[in-house]
Amino acid sequence: MTDEQKRLAENMFNQNHTYSEISRAVGTSRDAVKAYIRRRRCTPALEKPDKSADSCKNCGLVIVQKAKQKPRKFCSTECRYAWFNRNRVSSRKNSLVRAVCPYCGAVFEKYASAPKKYCSHKCYVLFRKGRR
Repeated sequence: MTDEQKRLAENMFNQNHTYSEISRAVGTSRDAVKAYIRRRRCTPALEKPDKSADSCKNCGLVIVQKAKQKPRKFCSTECRYAWFNRNRVSSRKNSLVRAVCPYCGAVFEKYASAPKKYCSHKCYVLFRKGRR
């Protein structure tokens, strides 16, 4: 890369342009731009906007996101547990289906993704032994 290309790449990076946008403007490959920026240890002047929510999904408190870490959705473990306990009931009801036990003919509920065929382990064992 020429000096002019390097200056342009640094300026565009400081303005929060992506590597692909910079490579098109400079006229080099995306990997070359990325390698140059990493070697120079350039940092953007402005923080890129975080697409995740900045507040707790349970209580609404503001969460301070840490750099180079996965964005947090909850302010604490207690809020995470409370949110999942409150919301898991609705998600389970949607995935339950009715099935008929091939041994005793009883109707039972199971998760749609589960390969369960029998209403109980006892029915499974009796069916396998051939007791009808």
